[in-house]
Amino acid sequence: MFRILIDEDDAAIAVSLEDDAWFEGYEEEVARDGEQAARRAREAVFDLTGLGRVGWWRALLL
Repeated sequence: MFRILIDEDDAAIAVSLEDDAWFEGYEEEVARDGEQAARRAREAVFDLTGLGRVGWWRALLL
């Protein structure tokens, strides 16, 4: 199954992206902030990550 990590701090947008991914048959995980997204990106294997600008910088620096 295709795994997606979504980094979105706006709850309404996060739910919408999560629902869309689920509807399309993807396994999704939502991180509510950049720090959590960077940590999860390091801990697990994802086929696609949707990290925001701050999330990418944190991922590089941590």
